Amino acid sequence: MANWHALTGQRDGNAFRIVFHVAIPGTGNNRAGVQWRTALINSGIGGTTVLPDGDGTGGTISVTEKTSITTGALFEVVEDFATNPPETGAALKARIDTYFTALSSRVTADLQLRLTYFGFTSP
Repeated sequence: MANWHALTGQRDGNAFRIVFHVAIPGTGNNRAGVQWRTALINSGIGGTTVLPDGDGTGGTISVTEKTSITTGALFEVVEDFATNPPETGAALKARIDTYFTALSSRVTADLQLRLTYFGFTSP
């Protein structure tokens, strides 16, 4: 499975839409006792993708990857990523990979804050 997929760019070539797939921990619960992946899906925050079905290449999502999203194992983040037109493809990929690592930590922490009490009910 891919950590990210590059889609279309701006006309000037200075930014491209990137779809990032952040892994969600499979263990642990929030304060309401709800497993993180379950909270993500049942809250409506996760579980969907902007990518069309396919084999995971050419701007599509594979069945395995889509299943990971619909079950909460992956969370999709879509962002425009600034580029430098003279930059080589290898340099850009390395920069996106580095960004993905930082994004994953940030998104996981943010989701855990947003879903901390998801599922609490009154007696």
